[in-house]
Amino acid sequence: MHTAKSVIQNDLSIGYRELTRILNWLESNCFIQRSNSNNHQMYQTKILIAPDFDERTNKFIGYSEPINTFKLKQLQEGYTSIPNDVLSNVYLPAAPTKNAWKEEKVRTLVMLYRYCWLDYFGGVDPNIISIDQSRKEIDIDTSFYYSLKMTEKEAIRNVNYLIKDGFFQSVKIWFEHQYYQHIYRGDFDCINPPSNSSAIFVLRPKYISKSKIKKDR
Repeated sequence: MHTAKSVIQNDLSIGYRELTRILNWLESNCFIQRSNSNNHQMYQTKILIAPDFDERTNKFIGYSEPINTFKLKQLQEGYTSIPNDVLSNVYLPAAPTKNAWKEEKVRTLVMLYRYCWLDYFGGVDPNIISIDQSRKEIDIDTSFYYSLKMTEKEAIRNVNYLIKDGFFQSVKIWFEHQYYQHIYRGDFDCINPPSNSSAIFVLRPKYISKSKIKKDR
């Protein structure tokens, strides 16, 4: 008879002690919660809302009540929204496959979504990731790779990997100039050029949450 833990062991190709250590760490750091208290029953757990990390105390802080994006906005807490389709197509570093992604590639993916604002930029903020279509090259703002704790070369390499793998693509859009701001007005081939606008290329994710897409687009 296969137990829940033995199935996880086989999936991850790890030993019982290592699995127990990992599960205990996840539970003590508010990532999961044991859903049955009887140790003689099959192991059951539920996945909790991902906790915050306090860099000052070097500890994870869990949420004591259910939370959603509306609540986060009320609390003025920043968050990054990753569509489910992305996670189902990513080979996480612990995946038992030769195609498993390196951690830096996963972190780069999350950071790109952090700077993606479809309504305002039409994709990833071009002040963070700019595209020179004539040279077929990208330029990355210093803050981006500093946050990732990478060199500029490493960050560019990982962004290019994600483009090659089909997670992001270059899209030509219309940007309208308003005072010191540039606002996305539509894709190049979908609308007539607005007044006081120019065409640029932005990086846009293949997978976008439905809530991010306007009904009229």
